[in-house]
Amino acid sequence: MTYFMKLKVLFFISVILFLAGITMPMFSLEKLLVFGETFSMIRGITVLLNEGDIFIAFILIIFSLVGPMYKYYICWQLLGLKSQSSDRYDGLVNRLNKVGKWAMADVFVIAILASTVKLGALASINIHYGLIAFALSVILALVLSSYLTKGYSMQRLDIR
Repeated sequence: MTYFMKLKVLFFISVILFLAGITMPMFSLEKLLVFGETFSMIRGITVLLNEGDIFIAFILIIFSLVGPMYKYYICWQLLGLKSQSSDRYDGLVNRLNKVGKWAMADVFVIAILASTVKLGALASINIHYGLIAFALSVILALVLSSYLTKGYSMQRLDIR
């Protein structure tokens, strides 16, 4: 199996885990040990929108859905290019480095921490397999990005 074929397999596994992670249950909340609800990323965003928390929903949509999808789009384009010495490749690597700083992990972790601290003794959070799938997709996307940008120096890229 060639190097780029291995990267394509890594890409597809990461995308499948991402899609599973945003649609499968991520966590359940038990309020006062009586009432409970289970949330996926999509359901959580829907609930936030229905409850009028548009700003938080917008942040989650941008950083946990749109950002990663754009990152996957750039990775797919990089995997489709044969020459790593073209200007197009350099431009895509530059975009991948900029997008990679903002996509997925940090905002998601902050959201989980904020909800845990906010709930305190009133509720407990149980983590489900959707969160694990999402976390694995984040890690695999980071590995994929690092392999795709391997060998590029900071002087060659326009990172600001």
